[in-house]
Amino acid sequence: MPEGYYIESAGDRGVAFMIEDGKVVRTDIDAGTYRTVSGIHIGSTETETQAAYHRRLRVEPHHYDDNGHYLILGSADMKSALLLETDGKKVTSMRAGAEPSVEYVEGCL
Repeated sequence: MPEGYYIESAGDRGVAFMIEDGKVVRTDIDAGTYRTVSGIHIGSTETETQAAYHRRLRVEPHHYDDNGHYLILGSADMKSALLLETDGKKVTSMRAGAEPSVEYVEGCL
């Protein structure tokens, strides 16, 4: 099992980095005005997100919100992903990083 912990960005509110075995493996964003290359941000609708990624997203049920989803865009080589959490309507947080770390629900193991 990799040993992990988080570091919060001192200058950017709502940004944290997951460190495992001394390497940054994931970036989490839960506040701010950050956007993906496709223009998706916290507050984007699920419909906007699906359209931005041409429906290439894998949709998984949220572990803690019965209405929510995880919208996951994996890389072609399956080594990394973008994961957008929703409340069933809008994006509430996003993270990107290496698999499988990016999909850990509870953060570090």
